[in-house]
Parts: sequence; structure tokens; C-alpha cells
Amino acid sequence: MGLKGRLSAVTAGLVLAALVLAAVASVYFTRTALTENARALSQQAAETGAAEVKQGLEQAFTTARDYAILLETARAQDLADRSLLLDLQSKLLQGNRRLLGVWSGFEPDALDGQDAAFAGTEGHDSTGRFVPYTYRDGDRIAMEPLLDYDVPGAGDYYLDAFNSGRETILEPYPYEVGGKETLLTSLVVPVRHDGAVIGVAGVDIGLGAMQRYLAAIRPMEDGWISVLTGGGMVVADRHTEALGQPGGEAGFSPEALAAVAAGDPYVDERATAADGTPVLRVVVPFTIGQTESTWAVATSIPLATALATAQEITWTLVILTVVVALVALVLAWLSARQVSSPIVGMTGAMERLAEGDLETAIPARERKDEIGRMAHAVQVFKENAQRVKEMEAEQAAQAARTAEEKKQAMHTLADTFESSVGGVVEAVAAAATELQSTAESMASIAEETNSQATTVAAASEQASTNVQTVASAAEELSSSISEIGRQVQQASDVARKASDEAERTNAVVSGLADAAQKIGDVVNLISDIADQTNLLALNATIEAARAGDAGKGFAVVANEVKSLANQTAKATEDIGQQIGSVQSETRTAVTAIESISGIIQQINEVASAIAAAMEEQNAATEEIARNVQQASQGTTEVSQTIVGVTEAARESGSAAESVVVATNSLNEQSAMLKQMVERFLVDVRQS
Repeated sequence: MGLKGRLSAVTAGLVLAALVLAAVASVYFTRTALTENARALSQQAAETGAAEVKQGLEQAFTTARDYAILLETARAQDLADRSLLLDLQSKLLQGNRRLLGVWSGFEPDALDGQDAAFAGTEGHDSTGRFVPYTYRDGDRIAMEPLLDYDVPGAGDYYLDAFNSGRETILEPYPYEVGGKETLLTSLVVPVRHDGAVIGVAGVDIGLGAMQRYLAAIRPMEDGWISVLTGGGMVVADRHTEALGQPGGEAGFSPEALAAVAAGDPYVDERATAADGTPVLRVVVPFTIGQTESTWAVATSIPLATALATAQEITWTLVILTVVVALVALVLAWLSARQVSSPIVGMTGAMERLAEGDLETAIPARERKDEIGRMAHAVQVFKENAQRVKEMEAEQAAQAARTAEEKKQAMHTLADTFESSVGGVVEAVAAAATELQSTAESMASIAEETNSQATTVAAASEQASTNVQTVASAAEELSSSISEIGRQVQQASDVARKASDEAERTNAVVSGLADAAQKIGDVVNLISDIADQTNLLALNATIEAARAGDAGKGFAVVANEVKSLANQTAKATEDIGQQIGSVQSETRTAVTAIESISGIIQQINEVASAIAAAMEEQNAATEEIARNVQQASQGTTEVSQTIVGVTEAARESGSAAESVVVATNSLNEQSAMLKQMVERFLVDVRQS
């Protein structure tokens, strides 16, 4: 759902909620007010009905009281003429159409002491007691004696008032009048003489007139009035089938009946009539005369009638709510359209900004409301994005310049490294080659010396075995000795040269060791530079991460620099290991050369000894003729010396071979070092 739809829905929802809340509150308060009004009307109708019923019963009680007073007066003044009293009783009934009967009863001889004289006469039973019951029999007035008046239960109409000494009203009972059954009740007043109850006077009234009167009263047109006795009997009600029935069967709740018995008012807003109709019921109790009995008038109004106006108001409010909600929905849609249109345009502008179109126009900036402030904020965002883009371009250019400067620096570093370390490596290789050549030359000279020494040894042996021949060939021997002297001198020169070359080789190897140490220092420097570069790349990565999206490109460059720094560190580590090997081999070469120098020194010493011996041999040759023994001895010494020379030459050859092996290894290490340096330089230049 779009913004316009949501705004419309929210606005309409709020309006609808407010309308519903107002409608519910209005209905609630209306129902409450109407209920209170119906309750007041019911209360008023019940009180009016109670007053009417009470008045009718009180009038009947007044008749009974007047008749009781008449009887008391007649007894007190001894004027109790029974025939006159019977006539008065008949006229009393005849003069009051509301009464169905008038009756009286006295205790034995309590009226005038003459019961026996009236036994079996009109208005008297067989005992002669004055117990006349005058009643209406159609259109005439009839009279008969009371029955069962002294029997409990059946005679309670007499015994209750007599025994209690108070006025009583009997529970109504069905009685047929004019062929129609009606409810009848008796109102009884005690008759006293000298403070003692001597009899009772009572009247019977039918409740049909009360039923007809109350049935004509229709509270709120559909309501009705009921009358209940203190015993809970329904004696008046719209539903005639409920007459004479217990109130519980006529729809009265136990609480209502208990309130009637206790004489308490009662209101039930959720009562139910006998036919199941929900009603509002108000019960108003009242007392009758001086009795202890409480009757009640109950007003029942159907809730549908009581709340009919509320229902009409409810439907009216529902219709108004729907109409207002529709109007509100239309207005909300129009308002949402006015609000959403610039927002939709602004959303499009923001989407174009998000896609990188920083030249798009921001609408609604001229508005002075929240949308205008929003548009201004988007404009600020656009300007910031433009500045960020410019900064990114500047950063990219700066990064390119930095990369170029770094590349140039790396090339310069490579050139410097190549010029320094490469020269050292070349010098090492050249020195190793020269050392190898010198060692090979020295080995050749040693071999030649060995060969010549062998020849000399053979000649000396020949001289020893042929002393006489030597004596005769002294001249030839002198010449040979001269040649040997020359050869020995040459060997001495060669040995001296070998010694010089060994010393020079030792200096070269020492220089190689120093160069290897310098290479190690340079490698350490490169390793430190790689570590610093790695640290700088790590810092650049952190700063790029802080910069967010704007630093992603710089983060890639930083990662590449970090990778190259790691590769440089690894290459320098490999070079360091190779330099260590070169240094180790160099130390071995130095040791070997020192040994060679010692051996060559020994050769030089031997050559010197040979030269001296040759001089002695020359002198001996000149004297050979004089002393062959001396010549033989000199020849023996020459043989021994030649053996030493041979041994020294052999040792020189072995040392020269060791030097050759060492120089071969040095050549291989130099070549490997040169390859690694070249690979390192390629990596540095490529970075």
C-alpha cells in the first residue's frame, strides 16, 4: 500500500474510531438516560398504583373499622339488638357496591349473653352465637352463619384477628361472583369490650375491580402493573393466567419476592416476564391499615419499549457514522493526495540520488511546512553527496598519485638495491670464478710439481745406485741440478704466487662475507620496510573501514599493498636464508683458504729448502770428484727432500681441489642469490 493509501486509511481509521467511540458513548449515555427515565416512570407508575390500591383497601378497612366501632358501641351501651344489627349489616353491604360481603362474629354470649335464645335463627348457628355473613347473591343480599370459624386453618379468617388483636388481611382466594371466578380477600378488624377482644368485624372485597383498574394503566404504552401480596401471590397482572399464582411462576425473581416480604423497594433492570420478555421491573411495597402484612405494586416495562428511543438513536448514529466515515475517507484521500504527491516526487528524486544522479532537482523546496523542511533536508543530502563525490574523485586522484609515487619509490628502491646488492653479487660471482681459476691453476702447478718431484726422485735414486756414473757425469748432473734449481725456483715462485693468490682470495672471500653481511643488513632493512608497509596498509584498511562505502576503493589498494608487503617479507626471509647459506659457505671457504695458505707457505718453505739444497748439491757436484760418498749422501738427502716436496705437492693438490669444490658451491650460491635478487626486484617493480 502506498503512502497515499496508508494516510487515507490511517485518517479514515482515526475518524471512524472517533465516530465509533462517540457513537458508543452517545448510545451508552442515551441508554443510561433512557433507562433512568423508564425507571423513574416505572417508579412513578408503581407508586401511583400502590397509592390507588392502598387507598381502595384502606377504604374497605375503614368500612370494617366503622362496623367494628358500631358493634363495640352497641356492646358497651347494652344496645346490642341483634335484629337491628343484622339489618344494619345488610344495609352496610347494600350501600357499598365495592363490597362482596360484610360479616361479624362474637365469642359465646360475648355480645349480649343471649346466645341460647337465638340458636338456629338467621345469622346464628346452632350455638346461637352472633356470626352473620351477609353477601351478594346476584342482585339480592343474602345472609347465612359463618362456617368453621373456630377451626384452625379454615377459620383463620376469624381466628387470626381474634387471637392477634390486630387488623388482618387474608391472602386472596378464588371466589365465584355472578358466574365468574374472581379473587376475594377479607379485611378483618377485632371488636373489643373493656380492652378484651370479644369478636371481629370484616368485609370481603373482590380484586377484579382492582385488576381492571390497573390493567387500564399502561406505563409507556407497553408496560403493565402487577400487585403481589406479602405471601408472594399475584393478585393483579396483565397476564390473567398468572392471577392467584405464586409470583415465581409469573416471572418474579426470588430477590423481588424477598423484597416484597421484607417491605423493601426493588428494581430489576434485567427481569423477565412470564412469557420470557425482558422487562425493567420496579417493585414498590406498601402496608395496609394497621396490619403487619405488606403488599406491593410492581411495574413492568419491556426493555425494547424502554430503550426504543435508544435503538432509534443507535441506528441514526450508525447511519451518521457511516456517512461521516465515507465523507472522512474522501477528505482523507484528497488530503493524502495533497500530502503524498510532493512526497512521491521527493521519493523519486531520492531514488535518482540513490542511483547516482546528483543533478536531479528536489521538488517542494519552496513549501513552508514539514514537507518543505524534508525537501530542504534532501537538498542538503544532495549537496553533501556531491561534495562526497568530489572528495572521492580527489581521493582517487590522490590515491593514483600516491600509487605512482610509491611505484617510483619502489623502482628507485629496486634500482638502488640492484646497484648495491647486484654489484655485490656480481663481485661475489666474479671473485668465486677467479678463485676457482686460481685454485685450478694451483692444482695444475701442484700436479706439475708432483710430477717433477717424482722425476727428481727417480733421478736421485738413479744417482744413488750409480754413484760412479754420477761421478763420471758430474757435468751432466751439474746441469741437471741447475735445471732442478731453476724448476725449484719456479715452484717457489708458483708457491709464492699461490700464497699471494690465496691471500687475495681470502681477502675476496672476506669481502664476500662482508658483502653478504651488507646484503643481510639490506634484507633486514627491506624486511623492516615491508613490516612498516604492512602496518601502514593495516592502518589504511582501518581508516577505509571507518570511511564506509567511500573508503572501499582505498581499502582494496590497502589490501594489495598489504599483500605485496607480505610477499616482500617472505622474499626477504628467503633471501635472508640464502644469505645465511652464503655466509656459512663463505666462512667454510675462508677456513679452506687459510688452510691452503698454510700449505702453500709450507710449499714455499720446502721450495726454499730445495733451493738451499740445490746450492749445496751444486757445491757437492763440484766436489763430486773428490768425495763420492758426499755425493751419495747428498743424493740421499735430495731423495728425502723430493719425497717431502712430493708430499707437499700432493697436499697442495688436495687443498686446491677443496678450494675448487668450495668455489663451485660459492658459484652456485651466487647464481641462486642473483636469481632471488632479480625476482625480488621484479616483484618490487611490479608492485
